[in-house]
Amino acid sequence: MIQLDWTKKIAAASLAMTLGLTACTGNQDNNAGELSVGTDANQLFQTKSIADFDLRGTKKIVLTYDDGPTPGVTEPLLDLLRKYNIKATFFMLGQAVKGQEATLRRMKADGHILANHSYSHANLSKNIYYLDINSLLHEVRDSNNKIQPFMNPAHRMYFRAPYGAWTASHAAKLNQMKDLKDYIGPVFWNAGGEITPRGTRPQSSSQITTAADWDCWTNNPKKNIRPVPVDVCTAGYFKEITSKGGGVVLLHDKNIKTVELSAKLIPMLLNAGYTFVNLDDVRSLDKYE
Repeated sequence: MIQLDWTKKIAAASLAMTLGLTACTGNQDNNAGELSVGTDANQLFQTKSIADFDLRGTKKIVLTYDDGPTPGVTEPLLDLLRKYNIKATFFMLGQAVKGQEATLRRMKADGHILANHSYSHANLSKNIYYLDINSLLHEVRDSNNKIQPFMNPAHRMYFRAPYGAWTASHAAKLNQMKDLKDYIGPVFWNAGGEITPRGTRPQSSSQITTAADWDCWTNNPKKNIRPVPVDVCTAGYFKEITSKGGGVVLLHDKNIKTVELSAKLIPMLLNAGYTFVNLDDVRSLDKYE
């Protein structure tokens, strides 16, 4: 089992929100979180994160889960997804694979897409990954080496950068690597990135507009940060998804509360007429093949 320092992760994620999520509003920075609208079919790693999914208004949902696999969390989540016959995409950490091989085999058997989320959840916008290609390759290639044996060759290969942090130079370097040339990415998301109103800890469904599960479960009494109830976090996801009419949803299989959230959110969306697809079903990604 891996133990992530969530305090550090939250701090890094706050930086990512500044660098990455602000890109959604057009405040783009060349060093992180930019969103791609163009492609070179022969250069699958893109210079900017891919967010042109063309799912708005389609009532189609892609569930993506980051940072696993996690003992005691991922398996119950797989049980839930099997119940509803939903095929999700799991963006996994290479360092989390050891000891969880049976879970990855089950993911493959159940039809889920296994994808790369780096080896250690590193912020790839840091200078070390720009200056030292071996550090970059450790995060991408070493993670690939752990995950790739369990991937279904019929599925595309996807990469998601932790925190959405990315640089154009990474794409130029990684596209030269024969063992990594089939990756499409970095893949962004368009639902589940933050709690709004920003800086709040909503305690009722009427107080929340959008949600992020990792932030919902954050508990830091010293800073007066308390967890958001599961029902309220679920309401945030539902409001954001239905306001957009579909999209790629960011979740994390790190906390059992996300399984509880998923168990509430899935039937709500089904009752609202939504269907669940995986990334391979997103036709706007065909151009990246």
